[in-house]
Amino acid sequence: MDSMVQTAIESLVEQKAQAGQMFTAYDITQAVRQQVGRGVDVPHNSVRDEVHALYGDMSSNYSYTRSFIRLTNGQEAWLYHPVTDDPYTYPLAAQPATPVAQTTVGGSAVAQPTSPIAQPAAPIAQPASPLSSGSGVGTATLPTSSSQPTTTTISRRSNRGRNPSSVPVDRFGRIRVPAQVLRDAGYRPNDRIYAVLGAGSVSFVAIPPAGTKARKYVVDQYNNIRVHLHGKYTSKTFSMSTTGNIITALPL
Repeated sequence: MDSMVQTAIESLVEQKAQAGQMFTAYDITQAVRQQVGRGVDVPHNSVRDEVHALYGDMSSNYSYTRSFIRLTNGQEAWLYHPVTDDPYTYPLAAQPATPVAQTTVGGSAVAQPTSPIAQPAAPIAQPASPLSSGSGVGTATLPTSSSQPTTTTISRRSNRGRNPSSVPVDRFGRIRVPAQVLRDAGYRPNDRIYAVLGAGSVSFVAIPPAGTKARKYVVDQYNNIRVHLHGKYTSKTFSMSTTGNIITALPL
């Protein structure tokens, strides 16, 4: 994925979560396309996968959950929203045939129908859950009806990817350089930084050495970057350190 598109996705998701807004992955796709312009290819499938991957951070940092709903256009989608919000208040959500009452899931109020909803004649394909099995994730229940939202909740706060001595590789083969590491090396939002994938380590520098293959990234407004390792390393965890404005990531 283009690094500019990736940065735009992460920034937009962060902005919406901070503002407590409801959104689907397609909302993010449309916003990214508008932001980067027609000259950049923005496949919805790639954006959707990225938004799903960011769900753990939304849940732990902003008390977000997600509900599988039917939209007014007949499509079904995951709706990301604060745990206390009724997913049926999303403007494009198809309203259920029965009144909606509030019940409690994991200590938070969640909308549920007041009476059973007829099951469809054929089972509805269940989307694969992007939730990881890390310590910050609770249980996830997939939907059993096209009109009844099913909510996933997070029970514990996660520090995934924030400890510089143990930075995990995500399921897309990327590492996220923690914001504090970038700050310690003197990088701020909108700064350019180059990633050099070496034989035994990854280096992040302001100016790449001559003759080396380096990929340029731009630090986003939250002082993060995500770097794709392209399967070069077998390790699933890295340790990061700084020396001046040079960041070194060593596979553990």
